[in-house]
Amino acid sequence: MYRGSASKEAKVLEDFEVENYDITEIYNVPIDIKQLALEAPNKIIKDYCGYPSGSDAKLISNPETIERLFTDNLKNLYTYIHAPASQAPEGLLWNKIKNEFFVYTGKGNLYEFYRNPKAERFLSVDLSVSKDMASISMCHLETNKKGEKMYIGDFTIVILPTKEEINIDAIFYFILDLKKYGTINLKMTSFDQFQSSDIRQRLNRHGIESIRYSVDISPEPYLNFISAMYQNRIKLGKNLIIKNNMKSLVTIKNGKGIKIEHEKGGWMDLDNLNWDTSKMGYYGKDATDSLVASCSLADLYGTDNADYIWDEEQESKKKLNSVSFLETELKNKYNLIIKK
Repeated sequence: MYRGSASKEAKVLEDFEVENYDITEIYNVPIDIKQLALEAPNKIIKDYCGYPSGSDAKLISNPETIERLFTDNLKNLYTYIHAPASQAPEGLLWNKIKNEFFVYTGKGNLYEFYRNPKAERFLSVDLSVSKDMASISMCHLETNKKGEKMYIGDFTIVILPTKEEINIDAIFYFILDLKKYGTINLKMTSFDQFQSSDIRQRLNRHGIESIRYSVDISPEPYLNFISAMYQNRIKLGKNLIIKNNMKSLVTIKNGKGIKIEHEKGGWMDLDNLNWDTSKMGYYGKDATDSLVASCSLADLYGTDNADYIWDEEQESKKKLNSVSFLETELKNKYNLIIKK
């Protein structure tokens, strides 16, 4: 059964229809209640499946639109990392990612980003300590062959808590390291919570401009992002959590209009790394919040005269000169040897 949404009725699906629906929107129900399901689908979805049929509407109805965001020719962290509060914060995150995204210059401790290293960068943090994941996204602007603005995701670093809280100081030092060792031109950074005032003040004292910016205040940042996504003007490397965050997004009507939320549920599939079947990150939007915020910063504070040209045809022919991030994480997670 398709569970329905604010704009579409719940219904019993024939076998040939199933492939046209997102698997997360389908429930398997016993054959002996099929007739009742045909007569009163909303009642079955609500009473038997436990879903309040028709209450929310998917923000992105076509999963293929989400798939078009991702390209094998840009780097990203495929899943998540940990940063426990008990560990020293200095260099904790930088040391985990520097060899994945940066090229050593041969000069002291200085590195350069692997793509468009001199571009203005826009970095946003969705902050959390213990209950939810924290997320750091960075992007820059390029231009396509039509002269249109392209949003290129540099990375999204999702930090999951362990039995310990997330090391918030590690995020502060990571941003300093991006500028000091990664030679990143950080045009603007942002954090989503009032509790971030201390870390923002510290960054500003180090010459890194930082503001409070939340994509939850109004739906416009997400709607602008979705519009650019439908125009194929946002590109990033593969990240399972972003993919499933996107699939989980819904619009909820309230007294002030609509609000962008995610479907409710607990973490799942943390060990399933399969791009097609994993639901890692499905019941959340921390990663998409930081990604959308970074693109919004680029709109608000970036310049349109990008030096890099995004050529879709040429980009599709490129191959990264490195081991795939999925292979890296498989080796790290399960101590595997990948044979080719």
